[in-house]
Amino acid sequence: MPLVHPDDREATENAMQDLFKPPYTCQVEQRALTADGWRWFEWLDSSILDENGNVKEITGVGRDITKQKEAEAELRENEKRWTLALAGTGDGVWDWNLLTDDVFYSDGWLEMLGYSKNEITGGYKSWEKLVHPNDLPNVLKIIDNYIKGNTDAYTAEYRMKAKNGKYKWILDRGKIIERDNKGKPVRMIGTHSDITVSKEFSIELEERVAIRTKQLEVANKELEAFSYSVSHDLRAPLRAISGFSEILSEQCNDTLDQESKRILSIIKDNTKIMDNLITDLLEFSRVGKAHISKSDTDMKILADSVYDEITDATQKAKITFSSDKIPNAFVDSKQMKQVWTNLLSNAVKFSAVKENPEIIAGGYTEDNNNVYFVKDNGVGYNPKYNPKIFQVFQRLHKSDEFEGTGVGLAIVQRIILRHDGRVWAEGKPGEGACFWFSLPRKIP
Repeated sequence: MPLVHPDDREATENAMQDLFKPPYTCQVEQRALTADGWRWFEWLDSSILDENGNVKEITGVGRDITKQKEAEAELRENEKRWTLALAGTGDGVWDWNLLTDDVFYSDGWLEMLGYSKNEITGGYKSWEKLVHPNDLPNVLKIIDNYIKGNTDAYTAEYRMKAKNGKYKWILDRGKIIERDNKGKPVRMIGTHSDITVSKEFSIELEERVAIRTKQLEVANKELEAFSYSVSHDLRAPLRAISGFSEILSEQCNDTLDQESKRILSIIKDNTKIMDNLITDLLEFSRVGKAHISKSDTDMKILADSVYDEITDATQKAKITFSSDKIPNAFVDSKQMKQVWTNLLSNAVKFSAVKENPEIIAGGYTEDNNNVYFVKDNGVGYNPKYNPKIFQVFQRLHKSDEFEGTGVGLAIVQRIILRHDGRVWAEGKPGEGACFWFSLPRKIP
């Protein structure tokens, strides 16, 4: 007995009492001290009786079960961790025998829906009855596809009826863990997660987004119609002002003093500016409604042709222009021509004040995008205006210094956004500017 672990001595003594009464056998597990330390043993003992029926000898067979005990201890520890982990997540567990259709539902699974063990009977069929009728066909299809090997995992979201009669949204995930010798699935386990709160919020958010999107579409259409109507309606009185100013200037030129002529000149200049504003506003409105027809477009040829169109011989002789390594794009070529026109026109305009103006049109490929740019060494701009530079009617320079309406860059941004790209700019006062835009690469 001194070799038996102190914690196991009482159990050993109690078990050995069975050796002195029928059937004169006992079985006991104990830790015993060996040359290698404490080890677990299982003993099967039997008594040998004399002619009077008294115990005269005891025989026993011992077996070292240390590894088995350690494995059992590790298994209990793992089960404990697993139970605690599930309790922490609030998930439930199910274990489905595909051969018999019997299903084990964990306490967490049952508590999630408010049921007790005796209220869920019938295995797989009991689960089917709880799934919302509108969701069941799709869930069964997902399960069938997974079991047939068409998908790598089983994941489904659906509604289940709780004991209180209300439906809860469930995230159900499972995996086949056992197959027969022919590879046919025979056992599958998985988890249930209650996602009612997040799902209902997501549904509500989607509904709100749908409503806001519809409202925004209506507002955009009304705004475009308003802009188009106002722009056309403004042109009539504008033509009258311009026309009468021209008549007055021609017919009364000899009788007008210098101040009157100056005022008439201001009126004509401002009607021209207003007409340009209306034209750009109409163009901005049309860009938003124009149909996009994409095709493979040589962006270098497009940029070069645009530069040739917007510059005269004098400008070409003065400006150093280059356009190297510009990747092709899958875009609407007409709209992209407008982008190059607006960017290159700005580069020509704002670099004209330099003694040796330089303009570079270029591009390169980066990840899944093509990046393009137009760079000049002109007057530049203050980078603090970057957040506003692509907004409608935003001008960074005075109108008496550089002509323009402040719509050109807004049109560029609108076209690029409709092509799923983005635009940005860099510049410093007196050091030029660079305008960038990126477009997704065409994926075959």
